[in-house]
Amino acid sequence: MVDQETRNNKDIMDILKPNPLDYSTRKLDICGVCKLKYNIGDRIPRILVNCGHTYCTSCLSKYYRKQRIRCPCCKKLVKNLESVEQLPLNITIFGEIVQNDPLILQLIDSEGPNSYTSICNLHEEKQKHFFCSFHETNFCRECIKLSHKDDKCCVIDLCDINKLFLLNEQNIYKNSLIVKTRNRSGVAEKNRMNEEFFIANS
Repeated sequence: MVDQETRNNKDIMDILKPNPLDYSTRKLDICGVCKLKYNIGDRIPRILVNCGHTYCTSCLSKYYRKQRIRCPCCKKLVKNLESVEQLPLNITIFGEIVQNDPLILQLIDSEGPNSYTSICNLHEEKQKHFFCSFHETNFCRECIKLSHKDDKCCVIDLCDINKLFLLNEQNIYKNSLIVKTRNRSGVAEKNRMNEEFFIANS
């Protein structure tokens, strides 16, 4: 007989399994403007707050004029933006990007040999918690000045990536619990209604 904890763990694992209708299958992993895959570098998925459409940071930068962005799809205007980076991330798509990138998963694993918590070879007192999407390597803050100032370098903080990824995982888990609770209460309600119908018709 399977105990309750084992059943709950199995349910959680079922929730975290890849969905057959995942983002790449539904073409949600690509920007609608440039048709390139989102990444954690220059093509981070960002939401236009007035309409909810998501595009990559690179494309939105091309539409950014006079502290405004007009949505390429519906033409709604977002005003008073100091920069494109002020727009919120689409954390769901962002979580998918991280989940499907083995290198990033390895780097944000604090137990891994080359994780964002490891110490830089050149600067012994610094952690390698920055990542360049062009060079595909992690390094410390001091190394940015040495090797990653070029325009083609897009440097991100792996600590932030890890926090966002964990937040997305927690959201998935909490949402699944809500769905399960609703499904259970829905079945209980349906059974109660069937019993009342049976009693009323007897």
